[in-house]
Amino acid sequence: MTNSFYKKLIAYIFSGLVIFIFAALVFVYSQLKDFDNIKNMVVEKIEELTGRDVSIGLAKLNFEKGISIYLKQLSIYSPDGKNQEFSAKNAWCVIKLWPLLNKEVEIKKFILDGASVELTRNEQGKFNFGDPLSLLTEQSSSRLFKLLGASLMHRLSVLDSEVKFRDYYGVSGSEPLLTVINGINLGVNKRFFQNAFSFNLNGRIPNKYQTTVFEFSGGIDNFKNIKRNQPIPLKGKIKVDQLHLDQLRPYLKKILPIVPGDTKLSLETDISGSLGGKLRAKGGL
Repeated sequence: MTNSFYKKLIAYIFSGLVIFIFAALVFVYSQLKDFDNIKNMVVEKIEELTGRDVSIGLAKLNFEKGISIYLKQLSIYSPDGKNQEFSAKNAWCVIKLWPLLNKEVEIKKFILDGASVELTRNEQGKFNFGDPLSLLTEQSSSRLFKLLGASLMHRLSVLDSEVKFRDYYGVSGSEPLLTVINGINLGVNKRFFQNAFSFNLNGRIPNKYQTTVFEFSGGIDNFKNIKRNQPIPLKGKIKVDQLHLDQLRPYLKKILPIVPGDTKLSLETDISGSLGGKLRAKGGL
């Protein structure tokens, strides 16, 4: 065979590949041009995961973090729809292409930037988001863990976010105890083809003395217990720097009545055990 034959063969293969890629791009574009419908599907997906009404200020399709839906001013409301309990300045849903072509949304990654959460405990001791521990351990409530454990989503990221906790329980007077946690960064990563994940959480707690800095990292190895409504195995490490005990005084009145207000605590400890069960700690103060 001559060189000209090979050149023609390569030219035919290359031309066929170009035609195939062009046809695929035309098909993808034709499926994605109905963006309003895609936006509605994403909102419905978030509502399904949270069990709350959701609104967004702006949505657009981009390719900065893969094929993703960019959401601006994401808001999630209370069960009665009157109060905004969660907001995020920016959010990205990194999605899979092929399900989207079939008008279905499968989220690979969910990234929140500048999120703000309003957490409240009323006079009866009930939280507006339900019992925090039950959100992790009870089958009926643990939507986040179900999502990570049973679906194809493998990463959740929360960046530079804030939680405001207003506590009316056991408080004399009408003003609640207010605790602010800011600079929160959370990463949750699911291992491929396994019902296990690792997480890393850090943030700051401002106070009148010196800002408390904390880090919490670890992993959970078995999601099956969530479905069985059993304790969830946990192993990790906690590090706290400059925690002023005066912040804990309202909750530990019997233990800290004689401790000076400027007393501070730093610790680093390994923990193991289970959420909803027993936890063991080993470390130093």
